[in-house]
Amino acid sequence: MPDMERKQSDPLPNFTRLALVLAFLVAIDLDVVRIFWRNLNYDLTAYLSPWYSFIVEHGRFKALGLNFSDYAPPYLYLLSIGTLADRLGFNPVTIIRGIAVAGNAAAGVPVMWFARACGWSRERESNTYHIDFHCSARNDCE
Repeated sequence: MPDMERKQSDPLPNFTRLALVLAFLVAIDLDVVRIFWRNLNYDLTAYLSPWYSFIVEHGRFKALGLNFSDYAPPYLYLLSIGTLADRLGFNPVTIIRGIAVAGNAAAGVPVMWFARACGWSRERESNTYHIDFHCSARNDCE
């Protein structure tokens, strides 16, 4: 079984090397999120935080019937649902950013499928996904 043996010139099997690379990328992702998570940009301070407060003050779901925002309704539904985490003691900025990160992560999956269907390599589509995640963590995806 020569295929099952490790080569002398290759100290790590492919799976171990892949796991190390993925662990390194996850560590970088977490560090980027840690660095940029609390930075408040104009969009967050001028729009998202006041809308969050409006939803909490006027009733989580009753506020959705009022004209207080120019965002798409699906995002406002998610923001309204996100305000339920307020009871758990989460900071509104954390909740708003969490919604953005989760949304971008979910949107990245079909992008990766599309990239794969168009013939992109796994490395190239993975890099595209990481760029999207970092953009979301910094909240500057415009």
